[in-house]
Amino acid sequence: MRRHLAYIVLLIFVSGHLYAADSLNFAMPVDTINITELDSVQMAKMLKRHAILKRVPDPQMAPWIAAIFPGIGQAYNRQYWKIPIIYGGFCGLGYAISWNNGLYIDYRKGYTDLCSADPNARYYEYLLPADVKINSSNIDYYKRTFKSKMEGYQRNRDLSIIATVVLYMLSIIDAYVDAQLRDYDVSPELSMSFTPSVIPPTKDGALASSLGMSYRLNF
Repeated sequence: MRRHLAYIVLLIFVSGHLYAADSLNFAMPVDTINITELDSVQMAKMLKRHAILKRVPDPQMAPWIAAIFPGIGQAYNRQYWKIPIIYGGFCGLGYAISWNNGLYIDYRKGYTDLCSADPNARYYEYLLPADVKINSSNIDYYKRTFKSKMEGYQRNRDLSIIATVVLYMLSIIDAYVDAQLRDYDVSPELSMSFTPSVIPPTKDGALASSLGMSYRLNF
């Protein structure tokens, strides 16, 4: 558990530095540099760095990168703050899978030994308090208890595996959607106008001409 926490802290620290460096690079305008004082090599490096910073993620490449290396798709989209969340989720779910699977194996072996006729099969004693003794009067109760715990830990393990797959798929979808919307124009001229209007009479003469309001929505 301590190793998982250390990994999470390290990822947060590295991602924070990457995000800060990326923000500083974006905040630096290119036109503040005196172009005449740069030689060809420096000019090429500056233009290359500027092209990288202005790069638009490829929506076709982002999900493949995220599928092969979970979390790297978010780095490709320069969404560094999402990386600790993704890896934190994977670490937590991985720990849940390991913990529940270990207890499931223990209680399965204990239940098997309870149902066994072999007098030397007594693994269940490691799972019970020291003062509890199994005899003919309580063996059926402990069989049900061990079976219930075994099935519960198995269910929790399977749910943790499903949650891990869901998190993996969400990381791929997030990388694709973020890359797809990176250059999407979200600033169209959206306006609504109200004007007075005259409502003409109906053909059957049931309603005469009347005044009203009309609106127009532009998008």
